[in-house]
Amino acid sequence: MVYRSKNLLFLSFLFLFLSLFSCQKSQPTSDNFQLGGIKGRIEFYGAEPNSKIHNIAFVSTILFTYMPNTYNFISYLGNYIVQASNVRPDHTYWFTNLPNGEYYLNIGPFDEEPDTNGEVSPFPYMSYHSTEPVSVDGETVEIPDILMLPGGKSIMQWLAGQATYKLQGFNFDLMKNVSTIDSADVWFDGANEMLITQGMNIVSLPSEPEGLCYITVAPDSGYNNSLSVPISEGGKHFVIRTQNNTYVKARIVGMGQSGSGESVTRRKIIFQWLHQPDGSKQFSY
Repeated sequence: MVYRSKNLLFLSFLFLFLSLFSCQKSQPTSDNFQLGGIKGRIEFYGAEPNSKIHNIAFVSTILFTYMPNTYNFISYLGNYIVQASNVRPDHTYWFTNLPNGEYYLNIGPFDEEPDTNGEVSPFPYMSYHSTEPVSVDGETVEIPDILMLPGGKSIMQWLAGQATYKLQGFNFDLMKNVSTIDSADVWFDGANEMLITQGMNIVSLPSEPEGLCYITVAPDSGYNNSLSVPISEGGKHFVIRTQNNTYVKARIVGMGQSGSGESVTRRKIIFQWLHQPDGSKQFSY
């Protein structure tokens, strides 16, 4: 509880900082000092999330594959991040006085570790990162509306000696953990270090290059009913076909266990995910 209070206090100061200050990179991305801008608007699939964590918009000179966290965000300001601000209450963003050059657009909540005692992803919509840079050339570039899709960073956890556990499965339509395998799109069999789906609905993908933005389409074949995720091997990238025949791309970003050998009492995985809820195999971003 103390950690959560400190984190919320840090976020409050950071949001105030971003509201009062828009960071300008000391050098433009080209030799032309003419200024331009970037503006646009975001929308949310379904209803706007009920979240106290504000969405941050920033432009950068490098491709980000995930949102920075509250602790390294400041270090990126003035380096790779050229300007940053909160998305406005009307869901618009606007960057002005950008030196001519090419910039990547990034929008979303901070990428925080999930609460290991909670059941819901810390944010219900995935961050957006343009994979192609936006070219600024003395004008304000208007970006087409961006639809923020369901996604986030969540945890699945297994406890030895328990047939089921409230954090052991995940349902992507509900955007939360479930405690029965029948209600789960994916289930963590921690005893055998495997992810399990009902039917042939999970497929492994190459982990290089790293990042969900590199997974642009769900495969047509290769699906199995399980995927080995040894704690010792680290992260993997994969696609899940949900019980409603929609597609989710995901990657494991953290793993851990308590105990060793025959005395392991708990295993967990932390994964990022993005749900394409319209049923398309083509991921919007």
